[in-house]
Amino acid sequence: MRYRGVRFFVMIFLTACLPIGRTATAQTLQALRNAAKAEGQVIIWSPMDVQEMQLLTEAFYKDFPGVKVNHFEIRETDYVPRIIAESRQGIVSLDVGTTKYVAAAPLIERDLIQRHTDWTKIFKDLNPAAISKDGRFLANDDLAFIVAYNTKLVKPGDVPTSWDDLLAPKWKGKLLVEPRANAFAYLGLKWGKEKTAQYVRKLKAQNPTFVKGGTTLFQQLVAGAGEVAVGGYVHRVLQLQQEGAPIDWAKKVTPIGAMPQDIFVMKGAKHPNAAKLFSGWLASERAQNIMNQKLFRGALNAGSSYVAVREFEKHHVEIVKEHLQNYKIAVEINQLAARTLGTFK
Repeated sequence: MRYRGVRFFVMIFLTACLPIGRTATAQTLQALRNAAKAEGQVIIWSPMDVQEMQLLTEAFYKDFPGVKVNHFEIRETDYVPRIIAESRQGIVSLDVGTTKYVAAAPLIERDLIQRHTDWTKIFKDLNPAAISKDGRFLANDDLAFIVAYNTKLVKPGDVPTSWDDLLAPKWKGKLLVEPRANAFAYLGLKWGKEKTAQYVRKLKAQNPTFVKGGTTLFQQLVAGAGEVAVGGYVHRVLQLQQEGAPIDWAKKVTPIGAMPQDIFVMKGAKHPNAAKLFSGWLASERAQNIMNQKLFRGALNAGSSYVAVREFEKHHVEIVKEHLQNYKIAVEINQLAARTLGTFK
C-alpha cells in the first residue's frame, strides 16, 4: 500500500510540472503519430496532380517519418461511384479523399465518411474554421472563380468592376467562358435561380468563346484569344503572374463563387490513424503555408495566411462557398446555368 501511495504522489507531481494547456494536445498527437507509424502508410485518392501532392508529402515525411503516402490522381466523379460499388461488398480501397461536396453527396447520404470531433485538440495549428460542423470534412483548397483579363489588351480604365460590366457592347465577341458554368453555380446561391438564368442568358448573347478547363481558359486568355475570361481559378492567375504572363483579375467584381476541395477520412479505412494524421496535417497551417507559397493555393478561411484571402479582404470581395447545407442547390443552379449557355450534357 505504501508503494502505491508513493507512485500516485509522483504521478501527480510530474503532471503538475508539465506545461499547462499543451499536455493533452502533445500526448494525443504523439499517440496518433505512433499509431499511424505502426500502420505504415496512408492511401489517398485526389484530383490533385502528382507533382503538387509530392511537394506536400515530402514536407509531411519530414514531420512524420515512417508513414508512407500512396497518392492516386483521380477525379471525384470517377472514384465516388467506385467507392459506392465497393462498399456494397465491404471493400474500402482508400483511406483519405479530397473532393467538392456535390461529388461527395452519395458518400454523405450513405454515411461512408468518418466523423472526428477532436481535430483541434490534436492539431494546435488547425484553423477551427477549416472544420465542417459535423467533423467529417477539413478545408484544404478552395477554387475561387474570378473574372480575369489580358493586361495587354484591356486598358486599366476598361477593367470590369461588376458582373453587369461584362454585358456591355464593347465585350461582345471578346469574352472567354468556361462552359461547365461552375462559376455561376455559386453566384446563384447569392442571386437566386431566376436572376442567375437571366444573367447567363444575357452573357450568352455576348457571343463568348467557350474554353473547357480553367488552366486552358487562362492559357487562351494570355495568348490573346479573348480579352476577358470567366470561370477560371484565382490561383492560376497568381501562378501565371509569377511567370510574367500578361494577366490579372478584376478585383472589384463581387461576389465570386468558390468550390472547395475538402479532405475526408473513409469509414472502415484500413489505415485509420495514418488517415487522420495525414488529413489533419494537410489542413493545418503548416501545410497551408506550403500550398500558399509554392502552389498559390489554399483554403479561403478567415485568419488564413493564404494570399488570396488577404487580397479578397483588401478589395472587399464577397466569397460565396459551397458547403454541406447548400451543395444540392448549387447543383441545380449549375445545371440551369449550363443549360442556359447551351453547354449542359
